[in-house]
Amino acid sequence: MIIEFNSKSLGDLLIREIDKKIAKEIIINNHYSKKWNNNFGVINVGVFKKENPEVCLGVASFGNPMNPKAFSKISENVNQDSVLELNRMWIDDILGKNAESILISKSFKII
Repeated sequence: MIIEFNSKSLGDLLIREIDKKIAKEIIINNHYSKKWNNNFGVINVGVFKKENPEVCLGVASFGNPMNPKAFSKISENVNQDSVLELNRMWIDDILGKNAESILISKSFKII
């Protein structure tokens, strides 16, 4: 699924699922923690400028919760495999204001 989004401040964006290897590389190279856990990357979503769709300008990586018991606090009817959390996110400053909110919002539609 590819989501096209137009923002007055950010321009024309493409938001789509990306490969785990690409997400991991971008997060390790750019996220302040420089870390990637094996539980990360079940679903990875990237943001791209429409005029340059080969260059990923941001990643939201969703995976298993860091706390393996966290799922039980949601509901008794939920198991560990049915819960995802946002493990890591990085957005290039070139995108500007509100890019994080847009990426998270559109990621939910992909998930």
